[in-house]
Amino acid sequence: MAERDRKNRVELYLSDDELRFLDMRCKDNDMNRSQVIRELIVYGFNYYVDYKNLTDVLKEVNSIGRNINQIAARVNTTDSIYGSDIEDLKKEMDEVWRSLRSMLSKQVCKKQ
Repeated sequence: MAERDRKNRVELYLSDDELRFLDMRCKDNDMNRSQVIRELIVYGFNYYVDYKNLTDVLKEVNSIGRNINQIAARVNTTDSIYGSDIEDLKKEMDEVWRSLRSMLSKQVCKKQ
């Protein structure tokens, strides 16, 4: 068995509220109590980043990528591009910007 890097045990007492806050941080950051406490000691804070908000934006960007590929294939076969293609891309880009503004207006990264 490998020798432990951390040999110094620390014991502390917490109130019910403090323990509840610690457990919330553990859950939010997908860490155990020791990991959260070590991070707080070393860095003075920890962050929870919610990537769920990015899902919609990624779907929209993927959709635009597919449309660009379709337009490129059409241009390569017909040697022309249609105004409706450009308008569709503009609408999709507007939706991406709307989603990004909405996401940034929410608290994406919160200090714990």
